[in-house]
Amino acid sequence: MSNIRVFLIFTLIIVVYLLGAFVDIMDVDSGQYASMAREMIDSGNWLHFTDREVPYLDKPPFIFWITGLSYKLFGISNFTFKLPSILFSLLGIYSTFKFTKLYYSHEAAIYSALVLASTQAYFHFNNDVRTDAYLTNTVIFSMWQLATYIKTNRKLNFILAFAGFGIAMLAKGPLGLMVPALGFGSYWLLSKQYKFIFNPRWLLGIVITFLVLSPMLWGLYTQFDLQPSQVVNEKTGVSGLHFFFWEQSFGRITGENVWKNDTGPFFFVHNLLWSFLPWTIVLIFAFYHHIRKLLLSWKHNIQMDEAAVICLFGGVLTFLALSASAYKLPHYIYVVFPLFAILTGTYLEDLFKSQHIKQLSFLKGFAFFFLIVVLILMTVLCFWVFQPESFLRIVIPFLLLLLGFYFFFKETSTFNKTIISLTMSVIAFNWTMNTHFYPELLKYQAPGNIARLILKENIPIGYVYNYGVGGRALDVYTETVIRDITTEELLKKDNNVYLHTDEKGLENLKSNEIQFEIIEAFDNIAVTRLSLKFINPETRKEATEKRYLLKLVN
Repeated sequence: MSNIRVFLIFTLIIVVYLLGAFVDIMDVDSGQYASMAREMIDSGNWLHFTDREVPYLDKPPFIFWITGLSYKLFGISNFTFKLPSILFSLLGIYSTFKFTKLYYSHEAAIYSALVLASTQAYFHFNNDVRTDAYLTNTVIFSMWQLATYIKTNRKLNFILAFAGFGIAMLAKGPLGLMVPALGFGSYWLLSKQYKFIFNPRWLLGIVITFLVLSPMLWGLYTQFDLQPSQVVNEKTGVSGLHFFFWEQSFGRITGENVWKNDTGPFFFVHNLLWSFLPWTIVLIFAFYHHIRKLLLSWKHNIQMDEAAVICLFGGVLTFLALSASAYKLPHYIYVVFPLFAILTGTYLEDLFKSQHIKQLSFLKGFAFFFLIVVLILMTVLCFWVFQPESFLRIVIPFLLLLLGFYFFFKETSTFNKTIISLTMSVIAFNWTMNTHFYPELLKYQAPGNIARLILKENIPIGYVYNYGVGGRALDVYTETVIRDITTEELLKKDNNVYLHTDEKGLENLKSNEIQFEIIEAFDNIAVTRLSLKFINPETRKEATEKRYLLKLVN
């Protein structure tokens, strides 16, 4: 593809990321992280963390630190919460380009970065921000720096690599070191380069990593290890250091971690199918391509493709380890996506050079099929699921999709038409999601809408309580911790009390003869767990619950 086309596609992808930054923060996880960062700023304690004023021991602190820094610099808003994730994603995309370019051509590096940037996962975690955004992008940055150090022996790259490993561990624990260790370690073992495995310089690198980790480690030690009487997850005598180094990550495999769900061993397989779109089919071809090359290298005793081995073993072994966990969520596998993108991008370059007719024809057919599917999805989302308030809102994504069809039929190169149409499809779809679907969906996130009503009506926030319900968005948008209140406490209050509650709460108030007036009722759902019943406008009411803002009266 020409440079101008590449530039325009990357620009459009970044624009879609930025459009998502103005969308409301979603409950539960993103809302929790946003409110905890604000709570950290209010307390002035950046080492000991609380969640709604309760000592917190779960995720490492980097997401709170980077969000708190963004809040300090630019103020508290949807945009400032999501901006650091977008910046780290751009760093990860650039690192993927640079890592690939160390081993392959400029074109292969472009394809790898383009694949990564346009995966559904990257659009997803730059909207619904999780710790995985920081983990994923810092891991590939560190792997780029380590690979550069191995090739050039430059000290700065050594320092940046191990500092990066530290930040990755600050983002989500030991997994930040496990991925590169599996990737590089596997290559050194298979190629019998044992000198790299036992290089004493790695000890210095570990020291650098621990220096980066030291503020967090001191915070965990003083908040939990020195206070064994503190109750955490219904247990006392909890060690913050043990939790970080073992229980939070490996404890999910051994069963020591309290978090468990009913996912099976193939949970991440079907999540990979949608989250790596539109490149999932290409990734399958890429796996076959690189595994075949690796087996031929062994058979004929020729030099292995170093980067392919690093990416295959670092990605696949991590994928298998995560699949053994007792608790899984779809975004946990995003950490290996840069490695899978490199495998995909380098396969695309080989495909372009070889002009393999059957594979190109199949991928061209898939690209056209994907265009049709996206057209149907966008039409359903815009004209059935949620009617647009203004048709101007949906004009641009449909024009972008039309551009994808234009290139598919006008571009003479089968390879180029496949790449361009796939990327334009996913850009158009996520433009629709960020400017139409998510804004409409978040009208059903009642706590956020109640918060705006409280601010609009100048209701004193100190007199607002949660009664039998919760919602992180209420804390986020009121910029305070809205406390819970019991019936017994309510009976002792005067009438200057406002409650956020649900139908069950109303019934409890009535049964206790507590008088109230409803200020406003809101429809509510868990916006990150949608059902077909909600998607269907005819049955949507059945899928929602009522939330209320009410005031106690005489």
